[in-house]
Amino acid sequence: MLAHGKTLIAVLLVLTACAHPRSGAGPGGGGETRATPEESCLLSTGAVTTRSRTITIGLSDAVDPRHAPFARNDAERIVFRHLYDSPVRIDCDGQVRPALVDRWEKDDGGRRWTFHLREGAQFWDGAPVTAQDIVFGKGGVGYTLAAPEKSVVALSFAKEKDDVPALLGDPSLAVTKPAPDSSWPIGTGAYWATSATTTAQEIRAHTTRGDTLVFKFAASGDAR
Repeated sequence: MLAHGKTLIAVLLVLTACAHPRSGAGPGGGGETRATPEESCLLSTGAVTTRSRTITIGLSDAVDPRHAPFARNDAERIVFRHLYDSPVRIDCDGQVRPALVDRWEKDDGGRRWTFHLREGAQFWDGAPVTAQDIVFGKGGVGYTLAAPEKSVVALSFAKEKDDVPALLGDPSLAVTKPAPDSSWPIGTGAYWATSATTTAQEIRAHTTRGDTLVFKFAASGDAR
């Protein structure tokens, strides 16, 4: 019991640290939004085994699936980051890691970047993810996004960028599509949830290999 309690406390501390995104202008200006390292520290049930695993996480705030992927409180940030993928992830050391895209190159001194979708990237329902899914309706001050090919995303800046643009790890660029039979938008993350796995007491998020994250609400919490 004591060991379980220590594990739960450690998990909650990590999740609390990962739940506070910050944004600001990047070194090149232009209003670039930068994902902080804490945003992309995700839980894992461990290495692949023949036995499915479950982790239970306590949440003190309400989670409304209709907000996804745009979190409005810490609980939603924790849950949404496990369900919805951005083009890249920022790990706990602040490094850009592959997510929906797995390789990239820069041109014109860092003004133009080309990102290639990961082979086999797909939504929860099995539909393939395309570059258009990533760029549709997206963009910002100082940069533009385009989809010159089905599996290629082009990112252009007004000023040079020496490092891989961390803005592609921003949760606002997470890829989703409507789900007519669920309050949860269909995402591309390793874990998935639907109305059938969500109650007023908990959200059960699953992987295709059978692992589960159980997000339990405190007495004041409420899943809508």
